[in-house]
Amino acid sequence: MYTSDKEVIILEHIYNNDSLKQRELADKAGISLGMVNAILKRLMEKGWLVTKRINSRNISYVVSPAGMEEIFKKSYLAFKKTIDDIQLYKAGIEKLVSEAITAGYKTVALVGKSDLGFIVEYACGKNNVAFKNVETDINLPKGDFAVYSEQYKISDKTTENQWLRAIVLKERNTK
Repeated sequence: MYTSDKEVIILEHIYNNDSLKQRELADKAGISLGMVNAILKRLMEKGWLVTKRINSRNISYVVSPAGMEEIFKKSYLAFKKTIDDIQLYKAGIEKLVSEAITAGYKTVALVGKSDLGFIVEYACGKNNVAFKNVETDINLPKGDFAVYSEQYKISDKTTENQWLRAIVLKERNTK
């Protein structure tokens, strides 16, 4: 049975705070109030939500065990995708560092902050090549192999160098 991302978002918000009103759920999920109402009905039909009456005018939604299972399943799949992406990035970065060593470089410099910096550092350690992390490529010695972070704005002077953004984009596009 297909589950939309919005369904899971609403399930998670209800799980974390069962006193949320439909308007608050709409704001948190970034969808219309009418769409929230339709999704809540669909979640109840699937058995992932149950209602409890607070008073004659108000009800509260509670995530059922089946709904919890769906939240965990989606979380697991997202986590697995992240791990798979890290494996792809690791292989690409290790290849890049290996090519730098083959080309005669003794130091790999990661230019800019990167969420993948730990992989670059690991690849350097694994290949016995020096690693350093610098904020900018200004004054970077010519003998350093520059790997530009996915967040670093590359100037015209540095376009001939290898950079991490290319690995990230290339690996994402090959999936």
